[in-house]
Amino acid sequence: PEFDSWRLLLQERLHTLAGSALQQLTHHALYSGQWTSGVQYAAQLVRIDPLNEMAHQLKMRLHLRNRDRSAALKQYAACRQILADELGVEPLSSTQQLYQRLRAATPDTHNLPVEPSPLVGRDAEITAIITTLLAPGTRLVTLTGIGGIGKTRVALAAAHHLVGRLYDGVIFVSLIGVDHPDGLVTRTADALEIDNQQAQKSKQPLDEIIVNYLSKRECLLVIDNYEPLLTHAAATRLVELLLKHAPDVRLLITSRESLQLYEETVIALDGLQTDAAILFSQHATRIRGKPLPAADTAQIDRICNLLTGVPLALELAAGQTRAQPVATIADNIAQTLDGLQTTLRNLPPRQRSLRAAFDYSWVLLSEPLQAQLARLALFAGDFDREAAQAVGVDTAALRSLVAKSLLQSQSDGRFALHPLIREFADEKLQGARRSEASGQFCHHFAKTFVHWAKALGRNMTQEALAAWRLDHANVVQAWHLAIAERDALGLLRLNTPLGKFHDWRNWYHAAEMLYTEAAAALTDWHVADGRELEAYGDILLRQAWFVFVQGRVQEAIELMAQVEPVVQRGGDQQSIEIWRRTLLQMVIKAGDYAHAQTLANALLADSDPTQNPENHANRLYDSFHLFTATGDYDRATELINEALEIFEELGDTRRVQMCWYALGNLARSQGDYERAIPLLRDCLAARIDLGDNKSVANTQSTLADALCAVDELDEAAQLAEAACESYAKLDDHIGWPYPLNVLGNVARARGERKTAVSHYRTALQMAEETNRQMKVAELLLDWLLLLEDELERNFFLGGLVTIAGLETAEYEHRRLAQQHLDRRTALPYPPAIPLAVLKERLV
Repeated sequence: PEFDSWRLLLQERLHTLAGSALQQLTHHALYSGQWTSGVQYAAQLVRIDPLNEMAHQLKMRLHLRNRDRSAALKQYAACRQILADELGVEPLSSTQQLYQRLRAATPDTHNLPVEPSPLVGRDAEITAIITTLLAPGTRLVTLTGIGGIGKTRVALAAAHHLVGRLYDGVIFVSLIGVDHPDGLVTRTADALEIDNQQAQKSKQPLDEIIVNYLSKRECLLVIDNYEPLLTHAAATRLVELLLKHAPDVRLLITSRESLQLYEETVIALDGLQTDAAILFSQHATRIRGKPLPAADTAQIDRICNLLTGVPLALELAAGQTRAQPVATIADNIAQTLDGLQTTLRNLPPRQRSLRAAFDYSWVLLSEPLQAQLARLALFAGDFDREAAQAVGVDTAALRSLVAKSLLQSQSDGRFALHPLIREFADEKLQGARRSEASGQFCHHFAKTFVHWAKALGRNMTQEALAAWRLDHANVVQAWHLAIAERDALGLLRLNTPLGKFHDWRNWYHAAEMLYTEAAAALTDWHVADGRELEAYGDILLRQAWFVFVQGRVQEAIELMAQVEPVVQRGGDQQSIEIWRRTLLQMVIKAGDYAHAQTLANALLADSDPTQNPENHANRLYDSFHLFTATGDYDRATELINEALEIFEELGDTRRVQMCWYALGNLARSQGDYERAIPLLRDCLAARIDLGDNKSVANTQSTLADALCAVDELDEAAQLAEAACESYAKLDDHIGWPYPLNVLGNVARARGERKTAVSHYRTALQMAEETNRQMKVAELLLDWLLLLEDELERNFFLGGLVTIAGLETAEYEHRRLAQQHLDRRTALPYPPAIPLAVLKERLV
């Protein structure tokens, strides 16, 4: 018996030790990238202790890291079965949460570019990156090194290795062409497919929206080419927010220098050692179409030593092997380096080697080829053959520059300059040649995107947006070049496409910054007449518009007062037309209906459908909103039907849908839900097909309101929640209060008072921030009705009197307030409650 007791104790101790050892091995495998071994360790751990849910969880996580999500889900099923059979219980909540997360996971999601050729060497660095990123407590890895050392290629290789191993995939953000932290925010939002790239002055800037979006996700965010941002005070704001509020997001950043953050782990890349000769030889073989002779080995090693193993420098040197012997290349590089050592003593050796490789490659180019390479430095992003030809670079030159490794040919048929080569080449483009090339650059992108801007809202919307995504950086670069070269014609040509695409994508803050920059430049030019004056008026108009759509209505109206004399002096009739219609929209939103009536009457009085049917239809559409707000529904219906007919004849799909939406909303305002709901359903389906996310959210919100009115509460709540999610992604605080109001009304109908108050309070705060006085009135009315039983009778009735007489309220809500008042009392009514007192009491 004593022996048996001793044996049992020993067995239990050994069992515990084995379990502890296996658990340590499993954890180590999970965090060191040894996932296949980790699965085996976890399987043994489950086998010796099948009721240990932590072991099952470890195995599930390891299966995902090993790119086997289905095995992870099966492991949960096995765990659940064991617990049911042995203990008659369900898994722990943490195990169930892990299972739900695995079910919802999209580990294969990524937007990584295809690599043009296999990466040579760097295995140790890639392993170090992956191990560091997945280690507990490490969230930020910065890959540093000089330009051309291969940071991007190494980061992409590590990122590709992690595709399929993280719950929510890998996101790549390129900062090529970006020199301000705002650009990081907009590029990140675009990569995440968050449709609005505003950074408006609100309680939820776009960087916070990104953080909220990522806060419950596990993914790798790769940010490439960070160093241009580091001169700005807010250079690392987004990174710091992610580190603080998105605990499962790993960041891999490439930069020529560290971000200087406490949480940062820096991995520095040096030149290649033994792999340098392999890289040179492989690249030379691709260039020549055959391997280098074995006799060149010593000279290859010499070149690798001279160029300190810098990959870009090696590729540039190898690009000359078709034209020159390897020994000659080595001698010339050595001579160039000697010259640089004399003239640039303070330049570090690796940077001297890169400069030497570029200068040597430059000298070997013919003068025409030198001029064409310098012109390519204008491109802020990648580009196609047609764009290159537009700035004077022919197909033969493109082929030659690719063959010499000075230009990259991408798998999609586009071309790209390495950022460092772009810097070197840009130094060579000066004076008259730069002005000429800049003009050609601006003209090409203006012409191209005027065409695509016309396609928006018609039959080629998705193609237009795809073109914009490809060349957005180049269009913005064209804008900056036009400003730098004082090219008023270039600004005029770019104005419409730049403004229209930013408007469509709801990139309001980014657009405001671009137009503010241009307006400041034109002010400094002291424009008096001609093209500059025309450009000045158009740019001020766009600037005011982008202020307005961010909810700063009064500021926009004040800007419009400054715009009027400029557009009148310029004399361009279309600019005057846009100014008049835009001011009408602003004044309606401000609730100044008397002023709006004057503007609308003037617009309609001199409108001629035979001269310009599109302008006439736009005037009808803009005036429709005034008559709807003031309750003249017959006139509103007449105007919108006439506008609809014209837009249908013009084939303008987007504006046709705007008119159908207006008709549905008009029917809803009149309480004709039998007509409104089918119209709005059809409009929603069409707008989803069109891909206009903001319009989709508007329609969801309006349809939800109509459904709530007929007690279809579940569907109303679903649509309102979807609209809220869309507005959150869009960072649209103008539209957001509408579905929040609907959610409040749904909660009120269900008797959920606290929930209703919460929605009303949030919606009211947003409506006041964006000066949406019409929405404020509607919210106060709904809130009053919710609290009717809790308020003193005279206060409640006085509140209704206030809203019924509120000039800034839409007619629909004044009418509803009056109806509620008449149902509850007769004349004389109690005195109106001051608006500020009413708000304070309700809130």
